[in-house]
Amino acid sequence: MHVEFVSSRSLREKRWETDGVLVVMPFTKPAEARRTAQLMARRSGTDGLLLGVYDEGLHAPPAALASSPPAAAPAAPAAPSTSSPLPIAADGNVAADVAAAAGRAGFVALVNAVFQSSVSPWFCYVAQDAFPGRQWLSIALAGLEHKKGVLASFNDGKWHGRLASFGLARREWAEKLYGGDFFFPGYGRHYADVELTVLALQQQGLVYTPESVLVEIDWEKDGKPVSREDRALYLSRVQQRFDGRVDQPALLERFR
Repeated sequence: MHVEFVSSRSLREKRWETDGVLVVMPFTKPAEARRTAQLMARRSGTDGLLLGVYDEGLHAPPAALASSPPAAAPAAPAAPSTSSPLPIAADGNVAADVAAAAGRAGFVALVNAVFQSSVSPWFCYVAQDAFPGRQWLSIALAGLEHKKGVLASFNDGKWHGRLASFGLARREWAEKLYGGDFFFPGYGRHYADVELTVLALQQQGLVYTPESVLVEIDWEKDGKPVSREDRALYLSRVQQRFDGRVDQPALLERFR
């Protein structure tokens, strides 16, 4: 699997294409993202492209910041399958955090931007703090193909397959959901994956293969609250039955 790192500001300027799986990994911590991407690629067991997107926002910086040095992306591993056009800090840390001044785009917006700027039969979303088991991606892909599903959830050590906190989707299915976006664009950080899971469950298309392991490593995760705005939006979407797509009461109540 090829690995590439880009700035979020370059997403409107280029298109990415692969005949395999396109994996998008938004990140804000370059050193952590570098380690994660390298391990994910080595353990994927399949072909494709892992695109790490450093969150600097989706718009050009203000004029006052235009001459500032760009923020550093993670150092690329010494392998021919990995590339990074961005300046790299020697220690892998952010050299100049322009994003702090300009404002970050957020996970959902970056996943949507990559989805719009790419072509692939399969589309996978992950995070910089994920830890992959061996063959994590090829096992999930085989499960989707065998069961003719539309969305695969990984063994994340928390949801036991009931929720695709990280997920692998058929692009042809996802393209029909939100007019070109992968996630419903109103969400910022949370609940976009919940809504996507509910839509897949409605179609009996959620696939879970326990052997495909992708665990979130966040030592403070259990004590962190979810975004109030995202939760309020999700509840509003439930009332609308997700634009009329979900008619099973149990699904509408499952993640409230």
